Amino acid sequence: MKSYVRRHRNILTTHSKANQAERSSKLHLKHRGGDARIFVDEKKFLVDEAANRQNSRVITIHPRSKVNMYNFLHLELRWLSRCYHTKNHEKLVLRQIRTYLPSLNSSLSKDTGPSSRKHLAVVPKYHSTWIQPEGFDTGIKVYNTLTKQKEKLILLRKNIATWYICGPTVYDSSHLGHASTYIQFDIIRRILTKIFGIHVIRVMSITDVDDKIIDRANKLGTEISEVSRKFEYEFFHDMALLNVLPPTYPARVTDHMDSIINYIQTILQKGFAYKTPEGSVYFDVEAYPDYGQLRQKQEIFEESTHEGKRSSLDFALWKAMKQGPSWESPWGKGRPGWHIECSAMASKIFGSNFDLHSGGEDLIFPHHENELAQSQTYHGCKQWCNYWLHTGHLHIKNQEKMSKSLKNVVLISDFLKTHTADQFRFFCMLTHYRRRINRESIKTSHPD
Repeated sequence: MKSYVRRHRNILTTHSKANQAERSSKLHLKHRGGDARIFVDEKKFLVDEAANRQNSRVITIHPRSKVNMYNFLHLELRWLSRCYHTKNHEKLVLRQIRTYLPSLNSSLSKDTGPSSRKHLAVVPKYHSTWIQPEGFDTGIKVYNTLTKQKEKLILLRKNIATWYICGPTVYDSSHLGHASTYIQFDIIRRILTKIFGIHVIRVMSITDVDDKIIDRANKLGTEISEVSRKFEYEFFHDMALLNVLPPTYPARVTDHMDSIINYIQTILQKGFAYKTPEGSVYFDVEAYPDYGQLRQKQEIFEESTHEGKRSSLDFALWKAMKQGPSWESPWGKGRPGWHIECSAMASKIFGSNFDLHSGGEDLIFPHHENELAQSQTYHGCKQWCNYWLHTGHLHIKNQEKMSKSLKNVVLISDFLKTHTADQFRFFCMLTHYRRRINRESIKTSHPD
């Protein structure tokens, strides 16, 4: 229990009024990791083993009653102390979608968000401009990758958080590197919901058309739709076994192709993109002066220049294709670039401004940087997403990142044959969610 709260003390913190009288009471809970003495206060609580009282950590949280905090801690301990397996996960996902879509549409139709944003916070060190949202102040602080510091978490709608998370490219089985990222964000989601009473509307992207999927389908001699559906189902099944809550709505790229094409067309019409002779469309980085908010231009490693590109920094919005799966567009047959997919789907569901966007640290650049650029040019806004969250990767022996390309992965299904989901969740809790998890104790497999 100490590890659970202490290791995540920097995820969500709040400020309490100074010089306010403390009213605390003691609870004594037993759990698998041993006894923990929990001091509960309306303004703060600390978790501390009796043998280590002098090194106790104090964590301030949103004001709640002592009864509610006790119930949360008690239920969380019960949940973490058992291995929970969900059956018929596909039915649960469908039920989740049917349950939340009406509330999603109704909440988005009520424009209770800010009409203007006047509070401008400039962070010269990183040359990024962040606008503090106006809306519902949760009393929480969260680390924002855009500003490289903690900011007040202010939601556009009271007790509703709109959250977009980059999901998998479904061409192969998921491994523990994927699992660690989604577990970390699942912990944050549960804290928001259980402690702060915030209803989280989470959309997850599913990239179901990609060169890797096409290559896998060709090797297997089957359709790409069969490959993508198979590994999408396997991904959600693995997440269910790991007790990761399903998204409110899984957004598949192939289901939003018309929206993606219209999105690209708008960016072209506004002069932030250009078409090449062979029919590809690239984003013109030089035309967008705010490029590099998440990562500065001088820190960017230039990509190789393709024929037709004006600059090595420009990235593909639409790729012309003469062979393989393709869709008709005003520029000819082709497929969307990777970055435009998330921008178009998130914008279609959440609009020109939403609360949270998250992913692994490898997505900061170029994926999220490019998402930010093309989305803000499309909407003509200064701030498409208010808060950016990123997790550290799982690294194993010799500081290697767990990756399929390095053939050092441990599949989730293989890991759960000898361990429980709770054991891996506790393992992830040993490291702060923004730091890399460095462990040599995980045996790796070498898939063919």
